Amino acid sequence: MKHFIKILFSALLVSTASTVGAHEGGHPGSPGSEHGKLCPVFFSLADVCAKVEFVKGPAQEGESQFLVEFFEHKSAHGEHIPVDPQELKIDLWMYMGNHGGHGSAPVQWQQQSAGVYMVTEAYFVMPGRWNVRFFVNGEQADLIVDVKP
Repeated sequence: MKHFIKILFSALLVSTASTVGAHEGGHPGSPGSEHGKLCPVFFSLADVCAKVEFVKGPAQEGESQFLVEFFEHKSAHGEHIPVDPQELKIDLWMYMGNHGGHGSAPVQWQQQSAGVYMVTEAYFVMPGRWNVRFFVNGEQADLIVDVKP
């Protein structure tokens, strides 16, 4: 029985490591690689990148705000070609281990120009590592954000 539990635990660790890697940018070499810097949030199926710039925050106290720019992956090395994502959804999530976690109040966003969205009402309700989760046509890609106390 102990051997079975060890095997099960090892399988869970491998599964968790794969999941964490997928949530940290979702592409090879991310997040610290050159590609990860040029395309911090990558949607492989749509071949689209997103770049996030915080205007306010990220902070535990009060509202955080940020701009999101969506652009064609092939334009990551030069002038970005804007993309308006289809079926866009954005939320905040903190993974707590044991396959659990919690979110925050729904964020709001408004398009500013082609491919650029202002996200407001982003509340990181506790310090720690948060995922800003982006969904484009059902495909998820995350940006990891560390919120300090």
